[in-house]
Amino acid sequence: MKLKVLGSSSSGNCYLIEASEKDKLILDAGINFKEVQRELRFDFKGIQGVLITHEHMDHLKYAPSFALNGINVYASAGTFEKLELKGHRFKIIKELQQFEIGNFIILPFDTQHDAAEPLRIFNTI
Repeated sequence: MKLKVLGSSSSGNCYLIEASEKDKLILDAGINFKEVQRELRFDFKGIQGVLITHEHMDHLKYAPSFALNGINVYASAGTFEKLELKGHRFKIIKELQQFEIGNFIILPFDTQHDAAEPLRIFNTI
């Protein structure tokens, strides 16, 4: 499994988790979608979804851009409610309820942070 840092700072966080060409996830969407497009050479093949850890803008600001481009976004209800994000591309995940995105098996769990309903994400493939 590979981890590519697309952005990591208070101005924006975004990471690519790549298990294979067909199995990729984005973790957090805090950098400009156009920058993500450039970093990925406009190749979104294999991107199974976007996981959002919490509602701070440096982690979530560009989530709507991913959704508008046909990529499902996963976060807690508290995270989506805080920023009034709704629609069929926004998928609610719950603490300690394992789910799958493509071949990834995800287990979100509670964490302490100054946010509405932050989750730490553990994944295996």
